[in-house]
Amino acid sequence: MKRICIISDIHGNMSALEMLLEYIDKNYDVEYILNLGDFLQKGPNQCEVFDIVMKDSRFINIMGNSEYELIYEDLGEGWIDDGEITHETWVRQELGEARINVLRELPLSKSVEVYGKKIFMMHANRESGLEMPFEYHLQGVLTKCPLEQLSSTDLAMTTQEHDYLLVANNHIQEIQQYKFFEDRCYSFIQPGAIGCLDMGDVRFAVLEIGEFEENITFKTLKYDAYKVIEECKEKKVADPCHGIYLNKIKQDKAYYDVHLENKSATDVIPMDFSFWEGLVTPYLETNKYIEFGIWNSDEDLFEELKTKLHILNVEYMKETKQIFIKAEIDETVKQLVINNNLNSEGLIKWFNVSIDREEDKCAMYASHFGCEIDLINVAKKEVEYLKSIINPKKNRLSLY
Repeated sequence: MKRICIISDIHGNMSALEMLLEYIDKNYDVEYILNLGDFLQKGPNQCEVFDIVMKDSRFINIMGNSEYELIYEDLGEGWIDDGEITHETWVRQELGEARINVLRELPLSKSVEVYGKKIFMMHANRESGLEMPFEYHLQGVLTKCPLEQLSSTDLAMTTQEHDYLLVANNHIQEIQQYKFFEDRCYSFIQPGAIGCLDMGDVRFAVLEIGEFEENITFKTLKYDAYKVIEECKEKKVADPCHGIYLNKIKQDKAYYDVHLENKSATDVIPMDFSFWEGLVTPYLETNKYIEFGIWNSDEDLFEELKTKLHILNVEYMKETKQIFIKAEIDETVKQLVINNNLNSEGLIKWFNVSIDREEDKCAMYASHFGCEIDLINVAKKEVEYLKSIINPKKNRLSLY
């Protein structure tokens, strides 16, 4: 069997990357490592990761949004907060002009043929196509990718010819099968994230291709996220946003940050939101503000929020095609969030939901239609309560 490693989201995390490479060198004979981007920003080892990814001949690389933002600095105007702009400035200074110029040469997506299979690589688009539930077929996904600007002829040829579509951005591990024509199928694969500091996991996929069979295996390794964040603090890495460094390392371990997510793999376990009411009710009762993030195309959701909420602010993000609606938490908000929260796919119907203690202090943040949830400064007794309301067969709870 020939083996291909599929990875994404290293995020300047050398500890995670070294763990990956050591594991595959020991356990697999891998000739190709398909890197779906976001290998820079957030972590402490920007140059080290860059040099390995660019110089190791096994790597086939594309840009993710993290690399795109480093090159096109004006992308940040109007939608990236001040902290993230400061972090991007730090990353550019670390990399230097020579590396940035090399980065400019990377494509935003790439078609490769490996072991007789055609594979299309992309991180994600900047609008709703890849953030929506994954029933979208390949043509729908590529049509929504403005970074490639495929003509209709190119699109038809591309969608017919590829066996695998590799996508990242949601940080989950997933495979789904789709039929494009009666006689043509392809596989949609998300490999997971290598170096996200809020997880402490090294997640990737291995695609095995034989003469008569093909297999996809998802792997998860654990690394010491605390050690990496301490290194960020020692190197005075500019914090990208949400206090990701300051919140993770605490002297008083009576409080934790909690990350809750869907367990999703080859069997595609559906997200179980039976915990939602028990989770959000205490946050709605004890905090002041809520912000909903939706896509421009979510006209019905926007109208519902405008009609029902006491809105404080509406922000339109031109580049990302998103709308953020901030409101005070009142009884109407509570009823909406608790009792009218799911879409037709069984996911939380708003792409993002943030419940804030004060205007700039987040207490709970749900993203990717509720598939990833972060809780900030959670007491031990509250952690035990969270464990009691989730389904461990379908949801994963991690403490930091």
